[in-house]
Amino acid sequence: MENIENNFEKEITREQVKELLEFIERKWDDLIYNSRGGAQEIGNDPDEILYLPNDYVVPNKERFSTMFYWDSYFIIQGLKTEGNRRELIKGIVDNCLYEVEKYSKVLNANKARWATRSQLPYLALMIKDVYPRTNIAGVKVISGKTKQDCLVKFSKDKKWLEQAFKTAKKEYNEYWMNRFHLTPTGLSRFYDESGNKAIGDYKKTHTYKSRAEASWDMSPRFDDKDIHDLLPVDLNCNLYQYENDFEKFAEILGKREEAARWRKKAVKRKGKINKMMWDEKDGLFFDYNFKIGKRKKIKSLASYQTMFVGLADGKQAEALKSNLKLFQTKGGLAACDRDYGCSDRQWNYPIIWAPLQYIAAKGLERYGYIKEAERVKKNFIALVCENWRKTGKIWEKYNGKTEETEAPFDRYPNQSGFGWTNAVMEAFIKEIYKI
Repeated sequence: MENIENNFEKEITREQVKELLEFIERKWDDLIYNSRGGAQEIGNDPDEILYLPNDYVVPNKERFSTMFYWDSYFIIQGLKTEGNRRELIKGIVDNCLYEVEKYSKVLNANKARWATRSQLPYLALMIKDVYPRTNIAGVKVISGKTKQDCLVKFSKDKKWLEQAFKTAKKEYNEYWMNRFHLTPTGLSRFYDESGNKAIGDYKKTHTYKSRAEASWDMSPRFDDKDIHDLLPVDLNCNLYQYENDFEKFAEILGKREEAARWRKKAVKRKGKINKMMWDEKDGLFFDYNFKIGKRKKIKSLASYQTMFVGLADGKQAEALKSNLKLFQTKGGLAACDRDYGCSDRQWNYPIIWAPLQYIAAKGLERYGYIKEAERVKKNFIALVCENWRKTGKIWEKYNGKTEETEAPFDRYPNQSGFGWTNAVMEAFIKEIYKI
């Protein structure tokens, strides 16, 4: 943690922000791909691209030119601010649903080498981004449409929701709650089910691939020796989100008894997360090693997933808000509070990642900490805008200490493009500047 009382708030003019926003909106068309000519099955070529039925947005055109799971959730948060992207958004979510039906999981990415695992699950939230947030009694007449047209569209949407709900339950039950991921505690872990099996010349250890499923690839939160023993706070928070969303989906579909069952599951998971992962003294949530019965004391922004999904209580949220200073750098919120000395782990101090800024800001907003949320947004806008003016590019990650794009924990060179950074910026800019 740097000695900063409050994060800097550099002045960025409205004209500069508007210019950057226009750049982002133009950039999307360069990042829209499809793999309708891709392989129907996972073969022995690690670089083979797998079939998906609809267009999708890739992180960038160079290293990451496939559809990534959790990237897609954040990409949608930017796309949905544009009125003409609805079909693209639905296509991305339908691609995820297709993968679950075919592989029982949403793939890490639709490339053979990455298809043996998943990533942090966001499918339930993605379904909510597609399904209209109303009910049939409150259907609004769309401009140029009759009331009956809107009711027909709503009926079709409800049928889509019913199938999407069924598929999301399959992901939940057959992947995240299966015998590999579910632990004796009732909470889940990351676990690549392919073991040490290689795909062609792509040979990685089982524990390496499981750490990659953790999505923070790589992070001091997870080591080869403990990845299969840890109950990650963010994974189990997202499964808590699923259970709450499943309750709502069941209610919409008139399945009251099923809704009640999901409500009970959410309450049970919340109790276990609080018991195992909340540390009253530190005022943070930690990943929990169920084999040795201890929290792994790596302080990270994963704690704020509890606010993002609404799991933290008021006292916990106040402590988390106060502890933002632990992660503060000149450029924004770093993934961890300090450098844990892991040279190959980019989800570490002082690296700033777009999705973590989004999760922290939205979590703070959810609990009424509007000023703190705006500070996170403004600082990220300033950081990205200044580097865009210097380089003409938007980057995957940033160095919070130097406020530039070089990354001291590189597994690979920093990538420009960049899907989730574009999206978070687009959402933040429109929220702050009302453009």
